[in-house]
Amino acid sequence: HNLLALGSEDAYVKVLDPESGVTCWEAQPFTVARSLAWAPREPLLATGTEDGLLQLWESPAGTVRHQVMLGKDLRGLAWDPSGSRLATGGKDGQLFVLRLVARRIDQNMLHKAPSELSAIAWHPCGENIALAYGKGGLRVVCATAGSILCELSLGEWTWGLAWNP
Repeated sequence: HNLLALGSEDAYVKVLDPESGVTCWEAQPFTVARSLAWAPREPLLATGTEDGLLQLWESPAGTVRHQVMLGKDLRGLAWDPSGSRLATGGKDGQLFVLRLVARRIDQNMLHKAPSELSAIAWHPCGENIALAYGKGGLRVVCATAGSILCELSLGEWTWGLAWNP
């Protein structure tokens, strides 16, 4: 069943059937959810809000499985290909990798960019994470050590990143 998730300016997260337009469930995570990402292997939706709250919602029920406060204005979410790790970061420049272990979240601050993060993408191999930061900064970092593998300066804000599979 194809579902579409959206974060709206009224601070609701809504999951709907795009063919019929019917809302399957909705919830209010306190502030606007700017980032959303479905887990690749289970019906689990990650949302990141402008106040730094990360929540994992079980679908189709729309109940919160986990939540953790991570920082300021989460602006990117990306699952690794296995669905066991989630990368997120935001205005404070910190890149977190969260591992889902049984019914809990283990969090690790993996990397600190020089300025605010604007986009995150996990490489399909699962070994690298791309992150855009500040006005034109782009880094690819190791997903386990956080070390910088390459760095570019693009000169303009980057609002989205996606690896070619």
